[in-house]
Amino acid sequence: DGWFRTGDLGVLSGRGHLRITGRVKSMIVLKNGKKVFPEEIESLINKQLAFVKESMVWGEPDVDSDVDICARIVLDREKVIEELGAEPDETHLKKLLDTAIRKVNSIMPSFKTVRYYTYGYQDLVKTTTLKVKRYIEVERIRKALAGASTSVKAAAGRNIDALLERLSHLFERN
Repeated sequence: DGWFRTGDLGVLSGRGHLRITGRVKSMIVLKNGKKVFPEEIESLINKQLAFVKESMVWGEPDVDSDVDICARIVLDREKVIEELGAEPDETHLKKLLDTAIRKVNSIMPSFKTVRYYTYGYQDLVKTTTLKVKRYIEVERIRKALAGASTSVKAAAGRNIDALLERLSHLFERN
């Protein structure tokens, strides 16, 4: 039939142009049935915030059988210093990122808003074609948090690099 299944989701405009909106396998389905495409939120975070190098959004199951929208934000250290005018400390970074995430959330419908975020300077794990290995990255975050006996909610607004570094050292020893 000439159709090639790529796993991409898209919308056809009235003029016949195809706009890719996300991937089937990365789609987050909320308890109320609404669908969230991480790529849409990542694009907003990356474009709206000049000090962000890249980001990754995923759905984290919560205790009420719903899903919280979470983000891992990779910062560009030089641009953060430009933004803050000095080497950032945890307090100033958290304030900057809280304001930035509120700004991004204000652009989106409430069901798509980022509930929790972590940040760091370590690049995301990617394929040879530079696509984020979403599944591996989410598993790394979950294992790092579990190893520290904490949750995404408890780690929200904090630098996750140290936890990820500790996790990678554990795997290197084994």
